[in-house]
Amino acid sequence: MKIHFVKPSRLIRFLFKLHLGFLKNLLPYPFGYYDSLNKKTILEIKKLKADGLWINGNFLSKILTYFPETKRVMTLPDCVSLYYLRLMGDNSAKYNHLRLMAYCDQYYKNLKMEHEYPADENITYHVVGLEDKKFLAANNPDIHVEFIRHPHYNYLPNKVIKFSKPKIKILIAGQYNLYMKTAFDELLPVLCKHIELVNHYSITFLGRGWDFAVSQLKAAGYESQRIGYVDTYMQEIIKYDIQLAPISVGTGPFSNRHALCFGKYCC
Repeated sequence: MKIHFVKPSRLIRFLFKLHLGFLKNLLPYPFGYYDSLNKKTILEIKKLKADGLWINGNFLSKILTYFPETKRVMTLPDCVSLYYLRLMGDNSAKYNHLRLMAYCDQYYKNLKMEHEYPADENITYHVVGLEDKKFLAANNPDIHVEFIRHPHYNYLPNKVIKFSKPKIKILIAGQYNLYMKTAFDELLPVLCKHIELVNHYSITFLGRGWDFAVSQLKAAGYESQRIGYVDTYMQEIIKYDIQLAPISVGTGPFSNRHALCFGKYCC
């Protein structure tokens, strides 16, 4: 196998060399949209006469138009406009007007770019969540979009589906960061308030940033722990009865908590 590294376009390299990256705020599309392949690279790819072309990255949609005779798949993997739409409704933007303006700007730019994705029978757009598919297809009805569920939905066949005793085991996996902060900050005080639950549930965190939550839950009487790393993710999560995903920002299967509507691209 040979791996060929393709340099960014001259325009992108020029802007970064002169520290002009801030100009991206004046452009009508996301910054990465202006990157491209040079003619030499395009010819090299065409000479391969490949059965298919797989492109990874939502801002590389222009490349799809260079190979009209080839079957093409573009992995986004998320619908980026939906991501920024949800960011605008999150607490991280609610009290920060500059951040909200930046999110809004990126929302419009990505929505416009996605609305103009090329469409033909040889192009398939691949996303990782059903909500991404719905939002993208509503914005651009002419394209063919598919999504593939995360592999952890395919739990091992030897898993026995029944609640553990004497306590039901709950798992919260991921990191305490922008994506989970708002929703988990709403959940934690509720758990600590309802101490009648401590005899019925144990709560385990898998990931970084949860030490404060473990301390507060233990103080409230819960059995709680944090696991920093596991060798096999699937082998770990099947040990639990319920997995909670308090995601407040993100795309994929998450249902939209903060519905917003802007202009003609309202979905």
